[in-house]
Amino acid sequence: MATYRFKVGEKHTGYVENFVETSGGDITIITQYSYEQNIHAEHDFCQEMIHEMGYQGVRTTLLAYGA
Repeated sequence: MATYRFKVGEKHTGYVENFVETSGGDITIITQYSYEQNIHAEHDFCQEMIHEMGYQGVRTTLLAYGA
């Protein structure tokens, strides 16, 4: 299925992916990956990831980047 989205003044078609990296000490690894039609918003990826993480029990810092 082809998708179309207009954002930040530009036309976009296709798919979008989201990566989650986990860092600790000197190690950073990709711990989660999502691939959706490009009509899936960045804030939706974040909400889904936070829901999947659940309660952490320790202080957790989230950093996000999106256009």
